[in-house]
Amino acid sequence: MVIRSFNLFRLLANNEFINFYNFKNIFELSIANLFFNTSYFVMDEGIRGINKNSRVYIFIKDSSVSINEIINILINHYNNKKLNFEIKYINSNIKLDNSNKYIMQKNFKTMELELNNFLNFNSICIPNDIKISTIDISKNIDLRIDIQNSIFNSNDKKRRPIDKNYIYKELNSRYFLKDYCYVLFDNNIPIGYGQIIKDKRFYYLVNFGIIDEYRGKGYGNIFLNYILNDIKKKNEIKILRLNVDNYNIPAINLYKKIGFYEIYNTITLKSI
Repeated sequence: MVIRSFNLFRLLANNEFINFYNFKNIFELSIANLFFNTSYFVMDEGIRGINKNSRVYIFIKDSSVSINEIINILINHYNNKKLNFEIKYINSNIKLDNSNKYIMQKNFKTMELELNNFLNFNSICIPNDIKISTIDISKNIDLRIDIQNSIFNSNDKKRRPIDKNYIYKELNSRYFLKDYCYVLFDNNIPIGYGQIIKDKRFYYLVNFGIIDEYRGKGYGNIFLNYILNDIKKKNEIKILRLNVDNYNIPAINLYKKIGFYEIYNTITLKSI
């Protein structure tokens, strides 16, 4: 595997600038990231990257690669053992071996659904003891804290418990959408939560889940269909995205069943 390095002027001369501009959009980097203190590289066909302030962004398309091989080459090339990596890949056969040089912080896929392609779920029968409501988080702070911590912190050590300070910050954040917070109740007991946020150009389903003891009973399917149906009725959101950990196979299968499809995968690695 060979690295071809570029500066900005060589990008223009080699007709690579458009490729890296599109690459910038994939990683949601600013225009400034393209111009200042940034180096570029191509590794074989379909592997492109940006090195910016000891962080390397790598995009891999349709390649069978070893992430460790890429990382070792880049560390040697840039003579920097403290590089941190964000890797996005599409349709690639990725091999990620254990390493004593870095730790994996994230490994997830981004999926997308076009709401026009989502069929209304009128055919799904909701049991009489199930109720789904949008709630005003500002008036239900304790409920929000309890349900989210119950869903995620029982078996997800990567997520920290939320508290009132977290909620106050969220309520005042630019991405928060007060009309898109949903709770699933079983016999008036809250067992599920999900919300929609707007992050830059895209709407995302986040914090979606069911309390552990209620999983595997079809509640997730009912809840997600209800949320999507409500979004479609409001006619404000046309495309919805979500991120899901690659090890969460049941959730991935549910999203695919509903109609979500994979956009790309993301791995973030931090040097030790």
